[in-house]
Amino acid sequence: MSRSTQTKLLALPGTRSRYRSAGFSPTNTETISASPTSIAFLPTWLPEGYQEAERPQLYGMVNISYEADGKETAVFGYAPELSMTVYTENAEAHEAQVHGRRADLYLDGQEGNRNVLVWTDEDTGFFLWISAPFSGEELVKMAESVETLPLAYCPAWVPEGYTLLSGGAKLPVILNYQGQDGNYFTLLVMENAKSTEMEIELEKGDSYQPASVLGKPADMYLGAEGHISVLIWMDNKEQLTFNLCGTLTEQELMKVAESIGKAQ
Repeated sequence: MSRSTQTKLLALPGTRSRYRSAGFSPTNTETISASPTSIAFLPTWLPEGYQEAERPQLYGMVNISYEADGKETAVFGYAPELSMTVYTENAEAHEAQVHGRRADLYLDGQEGNRNVLVWTDEDTGFFLWISAPFSGEELVKMAESVETLPLAYCPAWVPEGYTLLSGGAKLPVILNYQGQDGNYFTLLVMENAKSTEMEIELEKGDSYQPASVLGKPADMYLGAEGHISVLIWMDNKEQLTFNLCGTLTEQELMKVAESIGKAQ
């Protein structure tokens, strides 16, 4: 965020307490079972000119920044639970609504500075926020455009620090995960074709070895340090082909693969 910005959103990880402001608390007080590894959110509307710039993750939080020429950066973020403080030197707190549910809106008195909107997703209990140089109406419009990315298949386990960036409800589906250190992996799930041909090119230091995923024959291509590793297998009962690739170790590939199941 810019140093000149007066309204700032600061999320403090490492605590299980929820975001609360005067008169506001989420109605979903049950234990949240979802996590950034199995669910993702994405706004489908942005003010003209804004495009996604980056998606850094820290302590289970996802922050997606959007940029436009000559304009202040906008940030959309979400997390399953956190303690959050909104620093507002020139801002006034207002009550707003996102899809009819209570939200907290902080409007800065200085033009061009970021305004902040904080709310919870009714279905998952996730906290979501927008910090951007948008009007209150634009913040609410962007918030109400946010969609949950449904998953057709997903792993129940991923290495610590990895966050889901994209998914889909229909086959074929590609799930993209990114780690805090910049590493990533991708899972492709597709229906078996009558004839499927995949060509894997091994580089120096890479190796091939047969493997087994829950009793199903698999092909494992282990990349040398810094290279991509690939694990491919078929589930003939479900008529599906799985392709898992990324900067994962042999043990991580197998653990992710054996945890994959149909999303509920």
